Amino acid sequence: MVSKEAVPFLELNDATNGFVLNLKELTKILLADDVKDTAVAIVSVAGAFRQGKSFLLNFILRYLESVVSCVFFTFI
Repeated sequence: MVSKEAVPFLELNDATNGFVLNLKELTKILLADDVKDTAVAIVSVAGAFRQGKSFLLNFILRYLESVVSCVFFTFI
């Protein structure tokens, strides 16, 4: 089953002003039964407040969904 939710496996560490990998969440995602044998692309966008991060990620997601939809209907 494909999830359309963001999963925070990379978190901001305020103490170091850097990022920390949440290996438990990433492992849970990559080893899920419906994902473990497929290619996975991880896209992360970081930046200042109100600079278009959500817009960019939503744009990429809509593009990928339309491409999958076109390929799916082509083969039916």
